[in-house]
Amino acid sequence: MRADSAELLSIDGQPVRVAPWRGSRAIATLAPLGNSASFDVDCVHQLLSVLARRHYAEAITSALPEHEVGAFLAAGFEIKERLWLLAHPLHAIAKPPYGATRRAHRRDHSHVLALDGKAFETFWRLDEGSLHGALHATPRRRFRVIRPHANERSSQLPLVAGYAIFGLAGTSGYLQRLAVDPEYQHRGAASALVKDGLFWLSRRGVTTAFVNTQSTNTAALSLYQHLGFETQPSGLVVLGARFGAVL
Repeated sequence: MRADSAELLSIDGQPVRVAPWRGSRAIATLAPLGNSASFDVDCVHQLLSVLARRHYAEAITSALPEHEVGAFLAAGFEIKERLWLLAHPLHAIAKPPYGATRRAHRRDHSHVLALDGKAFETFWRLDEGSLHGALHATPRRRFRVIRPHANERSSQLPLVAGYAIFGLAGTSGYLQRLAVDPEYQHRGAASALVKDGLFWLSRRGVTTAFVNTQSTNTAALSLYQHLGFETQPSGLVVLGARFGAVL
């Protein structure tokens, strides 16, 4: 029997983080921790065999550079989603207004997850486990929330109107997650959260910040471009495989 928590596997020297997808006992999420192009077809098959022995029946990868997934496709994976990859050069990032956002606390998690469920399609929604994974994907992080304006807090709006998770690793930064309640969109919340995170990264010597978004999410793409992100030539893909069709 496998554990329900995430684990680190090494397949022919290739490190892979494996965790249940939304707590599922049948679906695994795979996140190669190195260059995914280093996997060959045999290595991918070995990985799937290990997962099968842990009683998984399906696997979904993290977002991977499309030019690095040849071995996964040859081993039977299929593309489930295509994503834009964008980068921000972090030049002259202005300091955001004081109090525009606040630090997220453990007591905010339930509100953040409820908001996330309203903001994203089913496939992309976070649960407690995947939120924990997003918060620990990089050595340092900034987890911020934004509340409705004071004169709106007695309405039907939630206690948390938006949130963002930024991560830092070396000289690169990552916008891991951004969501705003649909009832609170187009009021500057997303921009405030992103500007806060970009300033935090720039103050720590980060030279480039990255974010990805679904190829069909034109609203998010427009927002990121407006805030100074630039689309990259090579995008990302999320892959999936059912073991009966692979092994």
